[in-house]
Amino acid sequence: MEISETNGSRFELAMDRFRESKEPIFYKGISFHLKKEDGSLECRIQSTWLPENVTESHAREDFERGKAVLDSFAKESVEFSEVIKDRKVIFSLIDDYGMGAIELCRISGKGMEWSEGYPQNRM
Repeated sequence: MEISETNGSRFELAMDRFRESKEPIFYKGISFHLKKEDGSLECRIQSTWLPENVTESHAREDFERGKAVLDSFAKESVEFSEVIKDRKVIFSLIDDYGMGAIELCRISGKGMEWSEGYPQNRM
């Protein structure tokens, strides 16, 4: 559910669905998912580059943007902060092309891991 504020009835509904792992929250261009399998928080960040042009440097810039949004969301909402506290966080860089999305790479406890075939541009 997309939200633009961290209060009000829409936010409360979004948090209820998010807490139950029923629906992600979309906030400031980032989607936040609670994974049922392991309870981790996955932050999906739309790449600012086409998949064929993504480099490690580009990916790191997008991940920094995603981390900044996560930090600001947690600071603005005590409720969100409490739900995500002590969870493993995975940042996933995606290309959402409308009919679906592909993961280009991710950052987890293992560092940056590229999906097969990426990066195509190694500059």
